[in-house]
Amino acid sequence: MAPLPLLCECRSHNGLIMHNDQRMSYVLWQIPVSAGDHKHVVFLQRSVLELASYKGRTLKQLLDFKTAEESCRMISRDFLRSVKCTPDYVVIVHEPEMGSLSCSHTMDGILTEAAKNPSIDNIRKLAEGDGASHNILGRHLASISQDLVAKGYFAS
Repeated sequence: MAPLPLLCECRSHNGLIMHNDQRMSYVLWQIPVSAGDHKHVVFLQRSVLELASYKGRTLKQLLDFKTAEESCRMISRDFLRSVKCTPDYVVIVHEPEMGSLSCSHTMDGILTEAAKNPSIDNIRKLAEGDGASHNILGRHLASISQDLVAKGYFAS
């Protein structure tokens, strides 16, 4: 995967730390859960996710002949190397042509709503919508990322 846009801005509010790139296409939240421990949530626009590839094929090309879960599995290691953290949750923000593969909120919309109650459960509820039918790519990427870390992928 090509490097993600540089996180150039950092803000802190009530313990929540937010990093973002210049275009707000990639945002990383660190949500405090206890002293010195944070949960990480990655918010991405499709344009950033399209930087992911597997053997020269973009995620969009992979989705043409693989399921969402298989496609996410194929790009997951490069994705983890690029975000340089283990996301507890990943949100792919709204893109009309992606349908339920993304969430139903724009970047500004979900950040505004999630800031009211910055927790993994609230963000998950906002991203997945009623009936947990949206953000399919984000859910798979988060789950696969957690599995890779549990299997020692980042062990030295």
